[in-house]
Amino acid sequence: MGGIILSFWFLLAAPCLGQDFAGIGVALNKENGKFVVKQVVPGAPAALSGEIKVNARIIAVAQDDKPAVTTDGLELNVVVQMIRGPKGTVVRLTIASGEKEKAPARIVSLVRGEIKGMTATATLEPGKPAPEIDGEDMDEKRFKLSDYRG
Repeated sequence: MGGIILSFWFLLAAPCLGQDFAGIGVALNKENGKFVVKQVVPGAPAALSGEIKVNARIIAVAQDDKPAVTTDGLELNVVVQMIRGPKGTVVRLTIASGEKEKAPARIVSLVRGEIKGMTATATLEPGKPAPEIDGEDMDEKRFKLSDYRG
């Protein structure tokens, strides 16, 4: 019986008091040990940059001017915490386009910003539909969260 691997949304607010709701506006899956962009939210910093596309792999993450930390061997929630941060701060992602292992890597700098139409409390509330999440189970079969509605 296969388990479920879920996407994680960077646009969700970090759970720290006093922190503005900010993000880069991508959904990320961990697939075969790699962190893959599954969706880029229109109007969010990632989309506005034009540098991050669906299926890009995130190889490393750096905060402001600090050294980059590789994502190899990390859990999805750890990578999410590395990318999240206060509104107006810079995150640098080392990414490779597509699924090719040997694709050239490049660094993309993004300023975390407000994700329009989203708030930390409105995103996940009791009685409201969850955002669409897709992923693959342990048998590598694709699924959507909405497949399990009801």
